[in-house]
Amino acid sequence: MTKNELADALVGKTSLTKSQALEAIDGLIETSKDAFVRGSNIYLRGLGTFKVEQRAAKTARDIRRGTTVRVPARNTVKFLPCDELKGLVQPLRPAE
Repeated sequence: MTKNELADALVGKTSLTKSQALEAIDGLIETSKDAFVRGSNIYLRGLGTFKVEQRAAKTARDIRRGTTVRVPARNTVKFLPCDELKGLVQPLRPAE
């Protein structure tokens, strides 16, 4: 789903105009970026948690050159869906 498709969906579910929906999405994106830069997590009830995590430094293999390279430690954002969302996306399997 693109940002425009998301805005169209918001227009259908709220009383926002498309331009207001796009502004709201842009505001959410900017606020999220600011929080991640500060190292804060974002928890959205019914959706999940966007969590800032540090990945450890590691040694990787450069397959083109056949050499090993050192990958430095870095921060990344990880999404952890809530149980409700997991249930909606992955329905329970029928008993066998």
